[in-house]
Amino acid sequence: MTSWALLLLASVLLATPGLTFSGLTPEDHDDLFTTDMCQEEHFFEALAHEASKDDQMIFTCKPCKFIIKILRKVLGQDISQEAIKQAASLVCHQTRVFTELCNTLFNKYLNDITRGIVNDKSPQEICVKIRMCRPEIGDQVAGTLLHPGEKHRVSSRHHQLLPS
Repeated sequence: MTSWALLLLASVLLATPGLTFSGLTPEDHDDLFTTDMCQEEHFFEALAHEASKDDQMIFTCKPCKFIIKILRKVLGQDISQEAIKQAASLVCHQTRVFTELCNTLFNKYLNDITRGIVNDKSPQEICVKIRMCRPEIGDQVAGTLLHPGEKHRVSSRHHQLLPS
């Protein structure tokens, strides 16, 4: 019986160590929870603000691909720089959540986006080109093989390090 009471007391103390040693009553626990949630929100806002460029790609890649995909649908067969400018304005107005990113894309990278669309590049390829997305693993090693099915020169020249 004594060990059960000690176990119960230990679990209560471990579950709410701040409450146990703070001198607060259990009724004040809700205020602590609200304060903790507010502090977490500020922490995540600060973390997002200080994120590096690579980390920010997480927040730009999918929207970039989405915007390029919508742009292609709006353009249809008319693929001129002027048509892309007009379509970009329409797309940015329609994508309310991504309006700022959309405007930035077309203000900074209109020529690259136009070239990508004219050359029939995928949204992924265009967004990688303008550095809104990371290259996929297959894209990073593209062009390293001499011919399809042939081993790369470096990997085919291996030396035996240990005698058999």
